[in-house]
Amino acid sequence: MTIITKHNQQHQQRQEEENNDYDNYNDNNNNSRIRERVIFERKIEAVTSDLTPHFKSLMYSISEQNALIICDYLIGQNTEINPSPMYRRSQIQALVYLSKYMKNVPFKEIKRDDIINYLDSLRKPEEKDPLHKWIGTYNLRQVYLLRFFKWLYYPELPPKHRPTPDVYKNIHQLHRKEKSIYKASDLWTEEDDAKLL
Repeated sequence: MTIITKHNQQHQQRQEEENNDYDNYNDNNNNSRIRERVIFERKIEAVTSDLTPHFKSLMYSISEQNALIICDYLIGQNTEINPSPMYRRSQIQALVYLSKYMKNVPFKEIKRDDIINYLDSLRKPEEKDPLHKWIGTYNLRQVYLLRFFKWLYYPELPPKHRPTPDVYKNIHQLHRKEKSIYKASDLWTEEDDAKLL
């Protein structure tokens, strides 16, 4: 009987030690997750603090992995070019919309065809946009995405020395058919000038 009791006690002791190890692992794992979440929230706050709350919610609307990459990119931009809040706002929009379009595929897994398809999704039919204003949006997003993908693949290089990564090769801006997107009726007339004088 004593041998069985002793064996049971040893088994129970091993079980308690395993449970303690498991609890310690879970505590460490939970602490690590909490720490990562705090860092994530601080980074989002850092890049959106002077923007409207909408941009913070945009960042939370995509995968944490992509949101962290956007944060790291924008934080890096602060030291490289000191972007204006308006520039950061536009960057956040462009990158969040790309992430959503790609259903949160990690940015490093996005392929050239994916970028082309995303940019092509900005096109509008002639009937909806006869002045081709969508081309301005396309070209602006093209510039933002090019800059981002250069940083994503070559973050250690200075901005002027970052080559275009293969994923972005031969993706160019579009040319407008019109010389101007403004109609004659949009321009000031002599009557408008007289009203202001």
